Amino acid sequence: EVPILPHDNLSSGGSKYHLYKRRWLMLFIFSLASLLIGAVQFTPTAIQDQMVKYYKVDNTRIDLMALIINLCFVPFSFVVAYTTEAFSLSFTLKVGSILFIISSWLRYISSVVTADRVTEFWIFFVGQSLTGVVMPFIGLNVVTLFAVNWFGEKERTLAGTIAVLANIVGPSLAFGIAPAVVTHGSEIPTFLLAQAGICSACAFGILFIYVERPPSPPSSTAEDDAALAAASGGNFRQFVADLRECFREKWFIVLLIGYGLGYGALQSFITLINQISIPEGYTSDQAGFFGVAVVLASIVGALAVGAILDKTRRYVFVIRVVGVVAIISFTALTFLLRPDRFGLIIAICCILGASAVALVPACLEAAVEVTFPVAEATPTGLLNMTGTAASVAVIAIMNKLQDQEAPYKMENAMYFNLGLFAVGGAFLLAYNGSYKRFEHEKLKNYETVNK
Repeated sequence: EVPILPHDNLSSGGSKYHLYKRRWLMLFIFSLASLLIGAVQFTPTAIQDQMVKYYKVDNTRIDLMALIINLCFVPFSFVVAYTTEAFSLSFTLKVGSILFIISSWLRYISSVVTADRVTEFWIFFVGQSLTGVVMPFIGLNVVTLFAVNWFGEKERTLAGTIAVLANIVGPSLAFGIAPAVVTHGSEIPTFLLAQAGICSACAFGILFIYVERPPSPPSSTAEDDAALAAASGGNFRQFVADLRECFREKWFIVLLIGYGLGYGALQSFITLINQISIPEGYTSDQAGFFGVAVVLASIVGALAVGAILDKTRRYVFVIRVVGVVAIISFTALTFLLRPDRFGLIIAICCILGASAVALVPACLEAAVEVTFPVAEATPTGLLNMTGTAASVAVIAIMNKLQDQEAPYKMENAMYFNLGLFAVGGAFLLAYNGSYKRFEHEKLKNYETVNK
């Protein structure tokens, strides 16, 4: 395959870094898998009433699946950080794809196997829980490494942002499509069969089409990563050393705390949006529109921030500016979420989505910058693991803070959540990490051009 562009940081005379057309195909496959995992994760919640009737279980068991998925995500984030560093991203994605196929078909088999409904549900439960294992293998934990392998210095943040958004849009597709298609419990088997087929097709794309990296590296960082991967070859000690290096970097600790608290608070709000909105006088449909507003606005905001970061590399400045907007909008939402303010709440949700979600790819890239030359999947995995663990704890606490008498308002829970979001935001505003990867690339590009 002929490269279509020389690396844009090098002069035409000395370029050895190339961009390939195939990178967009790789991005499509990776993003589609990330989107489908997000959709599968929230399918039981999207059709909870039909699930309860079909499998003859109570709502508690459906809610338990969501908790188990998040709990599985945390330990397997460490596994993924190790496999990507010790083996390869391709190996990690392929393991995740095989597990995704198994998970998808177990969910379908549960709906057609001839057994009592309780047994069928537990088969579904196992298949759905496997989704939590798959998520770190194909998702946010490895997005920065994927972008480095295939994309140049001035486009990898945007590429990573697209993959992050796919994972975020996935749940919205589940809530939009699943209830419209599955209106009765008897339609669950057909829906799960279609879902298994689509997920398997995407997984086969990773297994048989996706490749680790192009023939020539797109940047000096990609070149160094390839050399390091060839030299380390499954060295567990190097993985442990990278973990230690992350926690020795004070600015990474600041970023970890800020991201973890902010992500946990935002994820908790989105997860509990019905419980929060309905007691304030809004319908479940209106609460759904609030969630859709967050997601749709996040697409615009994150793509804009990703493009700005690729051009400027000013991660610290962008995180601070966007962080201030996110804190203000979350504060406004907490105090203004009252009856008969539907249009205002939609507007605030749009601002919140455009700012808070845009912080995700910005923080992931900043983590890679400040911990360089640590393998990309290690700091990003730690960030996402911390955010997921925080969301599990915050959701549990918010449920405890819910009023115990009708209309069961969550006003106190929202104040608590705002406090966490503000503390997380304060850490992000204080973040002032260095640009180690960027400085390394500038030096190496200069040496290459002047050879």
